[in-house]
Amino acid sequence: APIRCAGFANRSVLRSLPASAINDGYCDCPHDGQDEPDTGACAGSVDGGWAGVPAADSGQEINPPSAHFQCPQQPNVVLPLSRISDGICDCCDGADEPDGACADGCEQVLAAERAARAKAEADFAAGSQKRAGEMAEFATLLKETVAEIEQVTKDELPRLEAEVKSADVEVRNAKLSYMNGRFAAVKATVSDAIKEIGGVATLEEIRTLIVTTCHLAGELADASGDSQSRNKSTCLPLRLAGLDLAFVWEDEDIGDEYKATIRRAEVTGGGMLMEVAELLVKNAQNGNRMVTLGKDDSKGSDVGSTSSSSSSSSYQRDHDTYGDDDYHRYHDDDEYPYDEDEGGDYHRGEDDGDEGGDDAADEGDQAAESDSDENKEARRDAITTSIASVRLSASRSPFVSQANALKEKIDSLLSESEGDDAESDDDDEKDVSTSTEGEDASDGDAEDPAFDPQTLQMTRGALDRRLQHVQKGTSFATSALVLLNALENDHGNDLDDLKRDMLNLAVMTIYHSQLSAGDIAELFYLAMMGSDSAPAAEKSEGTCVSIYGVICPPTMETRSGVDLPPSLLVEAAKARCGERVAIGATECSGDPSYLPNTISDGFSGYFVPQYFSEDDALGEFYVSMKDLSELVDRVSEAEKNKRDRDSALNQARNKLRNLEDKIGGRDEPKFGADGELYGMRDSCHSVESGKYEYEVCIFQKATQRDKGEKTGGTNLGQWLGMSRDEETGQRVMKWNKGTKCWNGPARSATVYLTCGAETKLLTADEPSTCEYVFTMESHIACDYEFKREHGL
Repeated sequence: APIRCAGFANRSVLRSLPASAINDGYCDCPHDGQDEPDTGACAGSVDGGWAGVPAADSGQEINPPSAHFQCPQQPNVVLPLSRISDGICDCCDGADEPDGACADGCEQVLAAERAARAKAEADFAAGSQKRAGEMAEFATLLKETVAEIEQVTKDELPRLEAEVKSADVEVRNAKLSYMNGRFAAVKATVSDAIKEIGGVATLEEIRTLIVTTCHLAGELADASGDSQSRNKSTCLPLRLAGLDLAFVWEDEDIGDEYKATIRRAEVTGGGMLMEVAELLVKNAQNGNRMVTLGKDDSKGSDVGSTSSSSSSSSYQRDHDTYGDDDYHRYHDDDEYPYDEDEGGDYHRGEDDGDEGGDDAADEGDQAAESDSDENKEARRDAITTSIASVRLSASRSPFVSQANALKEKIDSLLSESEGDDAESDDDDEKDVSTSTEGEDASDGDAEDPAFDPQTLQMTRGALDRRLQHVQKGTSFATSALVLLNALENDHGNDLDDLKRDMLNLAVMTIYHSQLSAGDIAELFYLAMMGSDSAPAAEKSEGTCVSIYGVICPPTMETRSGVDLPPSLLVEAAKARCGERVAIGATECSGDPSYLPNTISDGFSGYFVPQYFSEDDALGEFYVSMKDLSELVDRVSEAEKNKRDRDSALNQARNKLRNLEDKIGGRDEPKFGADGELYGMRDSCHSVESGKYEYEVCIFQKATQRDKGEKTGGTNLGQWLGMSRDEETGQRVMKWNKGTKCWNGPARSATVYLTCGAETKLLTADEPSTCEYVFTMESHIACDYEFKREHGL
């Protein structure tokens, strides 16, 4: 007759077997073996089929079906009928086999079972108590920490975020206040400086004054040796002046194209005003690092400067020094690139006028955005011609010409000296008689002390440095022309507006240039006094006539009732003439054999520009710029408050992260749903097996290393997590993505847990290549499931 029994997959589901399946040699009923009572096919089946192994349901009273045999002295050992009289002693007393077939070993077997059970009971008692204590501790911690998290997220963070937002507004308003205060000071300064001159000066005179101011500022920058301005070719004073008037020049189209574009806050709107305010404040605070929104600044390069408004006790200019270009950027070992055949044009350096430097030149290579080569060359020629026609530029021609001639002579003398040294070495090898003749012959040709090689090299170096100053001035002047052309293009036909902006720029460019009153007086005379603009170069070409032959003695002229120049500049010019008129004549000569031992200031009519000093006469023009320190201090205070609020907010966010880490996170707690891993957090456990020691670290990694080693080893994987086996309910820990095996998978480790009074690894095995399996006892496994399974 058909029978019903459970299969391998699911014990709770019964299925019907036909008569043909009875005793067919295949075990269809692995749990009770009732389909194979005569064949033994079901011997050794699951759930109690093995002698001495408790049945899975041993925690409940066993009522075996008629197809089972229960060992008399071992209630937990239930055998299928197929294992009766099969020649194997399954029961400790041999009750499953014929009498006399098995010895009675129950005393020993039962003693081991009792010991194992006693240990399980003791482990469970100790482990479950420890587990319960840790879980209670975690529950308390969880409750308190969640309350703190709620307080931080609902109260502290919103309050601090509001304070930060308020501090942002405060900083913004303070910066705008400083900008407006600075604009007012600039307006007052410009008004005082040009209220009379502006009405009578021509647009071309103002333009020339700006360009020549940039020229001298460039020479001063190079002479100062400030590394912050090294390799800069832009006229920073002019750019800073533009910033004071709320407009900036963009550099994307400059490079070798000799043009620029301008951006004005009054056209662009409030967004740019905030941008300007940020830069003005940064310049006032940083002092020695000026920024102006150009290409030089867009990549984070800063230009040397000193804040004008950071001190209320003494007058300070907006920046300290400009930098020094590497001379060999413009000169190799050749002469200074001045061509007398080009009408005094000494603007011949490779990078001259490349506003923004090499980076701008790279952008200029974009064909889609560049003009034709003819247009670029036309702009270059126009700017070059314009530079050469300016009196200040032309006045440098005699110095450049004589300096290059002297360098040629020095190079020739140095070459001769090297040849003489070589001949002297050969003479040392001659015999005594010939060397005596040589000494007699050399008495009349003793080396001129003035031609000492070391002195010649020092003289040549001094000439190189001064030529470099002039070259830097030319670069700054070229830059100024490019920027002013952009301003003129922006204004179109509105000449009145253009003149107003030019006047404002002239006053503030002088302010930012740091040039002394004497230098500004010279520029004023050269740019605005007299009609003889070009002949200065022609008169002085090849001679030592300097600009002082043009401006000394200083005179005044009257235009429309206005005396030019202002009286303070006249006095400065008189002082300058008294100092310099006679200096140059002693330092040059028309004699081609003339060779000075030193190059002093004023050589061939060239004097290095001087810095503005605190007692300089120009100070009275810029008195309005001295009273901005209070506004800067307000910005600094607001920024400090903002930093403090940001710090407090960051601390609160860190506090929140720490609180969440404390409980293992809120969304996916790493300590498990009940926090059972809390007590094991970050602990490491090891076991020795063979020649290795294995270590597994909770939330960290698993390692295999040689016995005795404390560090290093092979990585068996990083912590992946802990789960429960779906069929057995056993806890399983996993580590994965360890060191890859040669020609195999990445190493991994698996730990199977059972109840124990203490947490420790018991065994280590490698059942498959690079897959490591461990057993572990731990109190976290001493739960109700373990108690029920073992009938404790």
